[in-house]
Amino acid sequence: MLRWNNFYFNPAIPETFPVNPPEWLERVAEFCRFWYSDEEIWLANTSGSTSEPKVIPLSRTTIEASARKSLRYFQHNPKSEGFLLMIPANAAGGFMLLARAFISGMEVLLIPPGLDSIGTIVFPGDKKWFVSMLPLQLNSFLLRNDFISISQNFSGILLGGGSFQSSLLPTIQKLYCPVFHSYGMTETASHIAIRSLRSEKEEPFELLEDFEIRCNALSCLEIKSKEITGNEWLTTQDIAEILGDGKFFIRGRAGQVINSGGLKIHSETEKAFLAELLPSDIGDFELLGLPDFVLQEKMVIVFFLQNEHRFDLHAVLNIFNAVSENEKRKKLPQAIYLLHEGIPVLKSGKTDFSALRRKIHEIEPLWEKPKKWHE
Repeated sequence: MLRWNNFYFNPAIPETFPVNPPEWLERVAEFCRFWYSDEEIWLANTSGSTSEPKVIPLSRTTIEASARKSLRYFQHNPKSEGFLLMIPANAAGGFMLLARAFISGMEVLLIPPGLDSIGTIVFPGDKKWFVSMLPLQLNSFLLRNDFISISQNFSGILLGGGSFQSSLLPTIQKLYCPVFHSYGMTETASHIAIRSLRSEKEEPFELLEDFEIRCNALSCLEIKSKEITGNEWLTTQDIAEILGDGKFFIRGRAGQVINSGGLKIHSETEKAFLAELLPSDIGDFELLGLPDFVLQEKMVIVFFLQNEHRFDLHAVLNIFNAVSENEKRKKLPQAIYLLHEGIPVLKSGKTDFSALRRKIHEIEPLWEKPKKWHE
């Protein structure tokens, strides 16, 4: 059963859906119509965060197999627990939550996708809710004054859709519910591995059943599963560090490796390092590689400042200058940019790097390393 604004509707009966639903709810209805039809192929869209968006055909068998793996891992109780969907239903994390609900018989509470949708609802008290979120939604949620009390309504939070800022780990420890970070992609019909975020140190991902992994010559993760990939190896663009026993870390994206003067910088790893250095109230930021005549590419940092938030350039430079280890100093940003607006995002909630590059080309850096530092 699906619930929206205390209005119940049966996904098996299209006539029970609200008349003229908002666009986000229509995406839910589209998957429901597929699920309760005789169709065998669902056309899923990739996010386009690292390449051009494309359509991935997923068989009903693959979707069901993936959903059952997740249900066996989390062991939900349909009598006391429901799903809360606040991410787009056309994304893998969205429609796969619906698939898990239909297989398990769990109720789904639907709220509009957005950065602060949770603040607009009154939670029904009959269940605890297992929530799927994107990283930006979690960031926004943790900035609320009442985030701790709201978390009492949750049985858990499943975070998907991209990298996670390790600087948030101490704040996450204050929640009443566990938080999990998933790793997966549209091609694998959602997550293949899960890690806990209940420790203040970074934990590795752990594979779900039936999956095998390895790294190719470029250190990119490859995945194989009898049920999901048909025993064929699927090559990703994610740089991985495999620990053994089905555990691994993701260290960056092959498409986001910045080649700066022959030094290869994995932007996601560097972003995690900088997040630990910089003060927690400095706001969101991203790293980009921009063309450079001397270095080929130079890494720059872009801060997103909204409202009247002030930026202390002197303090940031002091933090960078205090880095003493030579190898880490080589990987510090070569320029600082400020955007007085939020992070440009795709419909999936991931950073729209194409849009971000266009914005950066329209402005001058707030600070740039003197050229002699490049040599």
